[in-house]
Amino acid sequence: MSKVKPEKLTHLDRKERQSLHDFAQSLETIAARLKEDATVTFKEGDKDTIIKPNTSVKVEYKYVTQGSKHKFEIELKWDDEAPEDFTIQ
Repeated sequence: MSKVKPEKLTHLDRKERQSLHDFAQSLETIAARLKEDATVTFKEGDKDTIIKPNTSVKVEYKYVTQGSKHKFEIELKWDDEAPEDFTIQ
């Protein structure tokens, strides 16, 4: 018996041109929110997109060049149903 995959939903898909400084500030804001609250909220008009990763995440970094063009990607993945980190204190 095969499993039925859940429907893929896109909650946020935004592309914009920013200065490198503004982009760095965005990354700092995201990092600060994840450290403080483990949640990041993107506001677009009256719509809020709340991102709340699990405590265990998979991170991928990718850097590709093609001639004079460069692309650097940071991808964060997690599974809500994955067990949380296990520790003994």
